[in-house]
Amino acid sequence: MSYRSDFPDIENLVEEARFAYHQIYFWHLGQGTRKFEERFKEHESADAWRTKYLALLSELVKPTEAAAEDMLYVAREVLSGRMEWSYSEKSDQGVTLSNWARRIQELLQERDKRLKDKQISDQLHSFTNMSSEGRSADGLRIEIPVGRSELWTVETYLRYAGIAYGDVPEKENIGGRVFLIQTNLELTRDSKRQYTFNNAKLLHVEPVAEEQTLANLIGKGELIVEAVVLGE
Repeated sequence: MSYRSDFPDIENLVEEARFAYHQIYFWHLGQGTRKFEERFKEHESADAWRTKYLALLSELVKPTEAAAEDMLYVAREVLSGRMEWSYSEKSDQGVTLSNWARRIQELLQERDKRLKDKQISDQLHSFTNMSSEGRSADGLRIEIPVGRSELWTVETYLRYAGIAYGDVPEKENIGGRVFLIQTNLELTRDSKRQYTFNNAKLLHVEPVAEEQTLANLIGKGELIVEAVVLGE
């Protein structure tokens, strides 16, 4: 299984966020000051607000140079900061600036999630079970954190396991590769949101006390099997 196809177009998410940032940036540089004056010309706090707003405009990074942090910073200002007064204003695309700001947040949150998944995938690709001489490698493990909004599904597990054990010959493991993929998951001790993969040697030779396999999790109702994908 190739991780490149599992985590596609990560950089495209940044470019989509950049387009949304572009809409906010050029609206404020093009007409923001004029719109501000029209709206707050008779307001008591106009001078203090204007000073803060103009300071923010002077800090804006050009879209071609903006990093993810710069775009998120401006998105927050639109939603609840010095640009919030422009919340309902529309760009040339007919979309409100607040929607562009939320779009930036959504895209970059998805990008961070995919980067985390790719990092785990890269680690799993180096999670070699066989040495170059064909002998079992030393016992290795990798812990995978699961975020609050991320559900650990059978499909997610099988995807990770398929990456980790793509090099495992069936004849070398008890029950074959399918057994390994279906059972080599442990709920890390003292944690309900941390899971551990072991390589083949550690799974079959060195059981870890107080940690639970996939089968145990299913038995306790902590994990529901919706489908099983058998290897070739």
